[in-house]
Amino acid sequence: MSFFSKIFLYFLPLASIPLIIHLLSKSRIRTVEFSSLKFLIKLKNDAIRKLKLRQLILLIIRTLLVLFLVLFFARPYLIDGNQEIYPVRGDLFFLLVDNSHSMNERVQDNTLLNKKITEIRELAQFFEFPIELKIIYASEPKNIIEMGKIDDREAFQKILNAAPATFAEGDLVESINSLKKYGMDNKIINAKLWVVSDFQKTDGLDRCLEELGQAENIQPVFFPVSHSGFNHAISHVTFPRQILEVNKNIRIQSKLEYWQEFHETKLSLFIEGQRVAQDISKNTGATFDFEFLPLKSGPLTGYLSLPDDNLPEDNRYYFSLNIPEKLDLLLVSRQVQSSYLEKALTAGKKSLLQVTSISPEILAMENLEDYDVLIFHNISELPELYVARFKDFLAGGKGIVVLPGMNGSISEYNNFWHKQMGLPIWKRNLVGDGESYLRLKNINTSHPIFSQIWQNKESFKATAQFFAIPEFERYGTVLIDYNNGSPFLTETKERKLMLIAAFITASESNLQLTGFFPVLMQQTVLYLANFSQSLANYTIGDTLRYSCSDMDQMAKFRMKTPDNRSFLLDFDKTSQNLIFKDTNLPGFYKLYLEDKLVQNYAVNISSHETLGEFISGPELDQKKLSVYSEGPLTNGPKTNREIGSLVLGLIFLLLLAETYLARINRN
Repeated sequence: MSFFSKIFLYFLPLASIPLIIHLLSKSRIRTVEFSSLKFLIKLKNDAIRKLKLRQLILLIIRTLLVLFLVLFFARPYLIDGNQEIYPVRGDLFFLLVDNSHSMNERVQDNTLLNKKITEIRELAQFFEFPIELKIIYASEPKNIIEMGKIDDREAFQKILNAAPATFAEGDLVESINSLKKYGMDNKIINAKLWVVSDFQKTDGLDRCLEELGQAENIQPVFFPVSHSGFNHAISHVTFPRQILEVNKNIRIQSKLEYWQEFHETKLSLFIEGQRVAQDISKNTGATFDFEFLPLKSGPLTGYLSLPDDNLPEDNRYYFSLNIPEKLDLLLVSRQVQSSYLEKALTAGKKSLLQVTSISPEILAMENLEDYDVLIFHNISELPELYVARFKDFLAGGKGIVVLPGMNGSISEYNNFWHKQMGLPIWKRNLVGDGESYLRLKNINTSHPIFSQIWQNKESFKATAQFFAIPEFERYGTVLIDYNNGSPFLTETKERKLMLIAAFITASESNLQLTGFFPVLMQQTVLYLANFSQSLANYTIGDTLRYSCSDMDQMAKFRMKTPDNRSFLLDFDKTSQNLIFKDTNLPGFYKLYLEDKLVQNYAVNISSHETLGEFISGPELDQKKLSVYSEGPLTNGPKTNREIGSLVLGLIFLLLLAETYLARINRN
């Protein structure tokens, strides 16, 4: 049994009113005068027993009267138990549609999503309108769309036809949680929910579906979609740690996923629209490595490509690189010897590495965002206000190099650079006697800083001599040691903050006079400024951002989408960035300042949407969930029979019985 006007069920507690009145009336004591006590025994054994029985029956009748009156106004009706999956007149009906990328698989010139929507449209012939409809799409899991009262099948079908297919990631868990919260906040009872999805596996989905099946206020029915087509997908692309430079090979790695069964397929690499490499995938789970040689600096676009299949949109993975034309370095130092650093940084790369040297006293006047790497020489401590500025600088993908000074304060260094910034502890200074000195050993020649320098990695020997060194604890990744075991070059766990533990003055070492010193400094700053793992990977639905400090230029920026449409950008007051949110297509989004290309953004389909693991219909059955099987439609529900007249008849009979018993009691 169900009800057309469920709101009246909130009045069911009124059925307790007769009982409350009865209990209150018992507490009243009435004095009755009589002449003799000889009839009391008989009255107790006979009349009082009958009186109490009639009062009890009368109480039950009055309670039923109120109960049936509430039910009458709620308009009860009877339907077959197996047909309760269909919404009926007055029902609150939720429709959760998975419109994510994986539902776009082509099946006989149609997509799985359109195929299932067509099936739902046909099932609408068994609905009893009007219904209250609310829709939630898995691509927008927190947005429950209020469609309002739907009066007929045509209006419902029109809404279904407008269901948006997307390339975005679908989040069923978040969608279901949003529905549960909505039901609790609005005290929903006895609502119906249809879930249309391929149930692509995510963390917590199994448990979430089971909890939904046990919900008391929502009756869910699951409409699973089965994948039958052939699909290979490029799930992700990574750039191993490396330095990006013109005329130096760049490595790229990719991995494939597949649905149904694995087929041998070709994987091609395209750079600026030209195919530069190709490989054949012959087994599952393989990682594919490619190399290509950039011949010019500046923005560079590329993609990996597979042949078409039943879901062609995930057969490409786009990426965007920027081969730097120049890097801006800020050198902050207290000593004249910093000129060694300037010369080392610009030797042979003056056009690429541009150095600005300042003293720490004027550091506050510099805009750190104008620089790619900060180099601090002989700066033991800075005001605490710089801690937040430096951490923001590092969080933006840039880097910091620290070189201690011979006359620097160890305690001040440890207070600022160790405690506040996370560099290793400076323990003490080691000074040699007479002709004794230290050398370098154990250089990690496989690290990106050194990996492309020496052909024979085993033959390298450092010739620098060190007569005094700062001794630091071993922390993070030590790339070079002294031959006494002390660390010389250390990379912190965050990888954007590096320590060179050496004094670059003539009395302490000859490092600054060797050919190794320019190599060390240049490769270190290139690595920190151009660390390829920091490349942003955007997916469908992400917001693209661009930092622009010139307010007068903001209106001149345009974003061109992969389908060649052009849009203005919005301004985000919180982050002070230009933002673009309409990333609903995979491909390249190009940011222009008037006619000049400023930046490329590569937007891809989420790697989750390329995975081929799903919860099938039989698996849902095993969880004892209500599943609508795919296949031809059978007979719909029988006509729902309203039983309001029957309830009204019972109310009339109860009124007659109440009147009769009440008259007897009065007599």
